[in-house]
Amino acid sequence: MSDEQKPTIELRFERALCQRHGEPFRANWPSGYSMFVCMAIDRVMADPEIAARCGGDVAKIHEVLDQRPLCCILPADELVEVYRANPIAKMGHCQNCRNHGLGTPYAVMTPQGRMDYRHLCFWCVIHRMRPLKPK
Repeated sequence: MSDEQKPTIELRFERALCQRHGEPFRANWPSGYSMFVCMAIDRVMADPEIAARCGGDVAKIHEVLDQRPLCCILPADELVEVYRANPIAKMGHCQNCRNHGLGTPYAVMTPQGRMDYRHLCFWCVIHRMRPLKPK
């Protein structure tokens, strides 16, 4: 394949991040997004099950990512690591769990309306926040 153009993995936003896991990037978009995508795709493709399933076939990789985005394929502890290594990560007191740690501004839609957090730790982003889709 040296003289041919190599197939490209198309990483549209929907293939990289779901609504909940993409929210941390909103405040300073697109800061940190490309770094997240590079780290996440490397980790996902290093998963032996996914590597065996896709076998380097770009169409199969697209099928996997069309079923679930990178953020939802990664185990929670790895997703936290990818967030923490990202420039969006800032130290602060989480407005949800009250712990001091790395996190980001975050907004969530509730039945009562939009709720903005100045700082939400990544553990809460992954495990506690469940944005509702606006009606």
